[in-house]
Amino acid sequence: MVSSRPMIMMLFLKRVEIDLCSRRPESARRFLLVGVAQTPAANQLGLEHRVFVLNTKPDPIVCFNPKIVHYSEKYAVTEEGCLTFPGLFVKIRRPQWIRVRFHEADGSMRTETLNGLAARAFQHELDHLDGVNYLSRAKKIHMDQAKKKQKLIDRKLKRMQLA
Repeated sequence: MVSSRPMIMMLFLKRVEIDLCSRRPESARRFLLVGVAQTPAANQLGLEHRVFVLNTKPDPIVCFNPKIVHYSEKYAVTEEGCLTFPGLFVKIRRPQWIRVRFHEADGSMRTETLNGLAARAFQHELDHLDGVNYLSRAKKIHMDQAKKKQKLIDRKLKRMQLA
């Protein structure tokens, strides 16, 4: 149903705005403090659609029915965070670049090669749609390190609020 996609996109983006600004203001504030503002996948907001928005520059990319069609053989380990676990940034191993395919809001098929942060964000959001929690991809040592860092961040935020 191509004609319904723009409406779904509008509802999705409005739901994101409501979720970040009113239902979870602390989560949004924490992420903005560390310079990360990623859009959640539709299923994180209670919507039954396979869609997410990548906040790329100059324009965001809306991805309907996204899939990865090819992975890089080289991997990178980088910290990832998620609105589901505010302040928890864990080192995750993922392919450095990926080739992806998805439908745009107008129904057209699009194929892109993504690398760096865009590739990582696409994989993270696709994991959400597939029911995979990014923490399940972390090694135990990286989880332990991340939890220690999270406690430090929480203490700093409390001190900032008291000041």
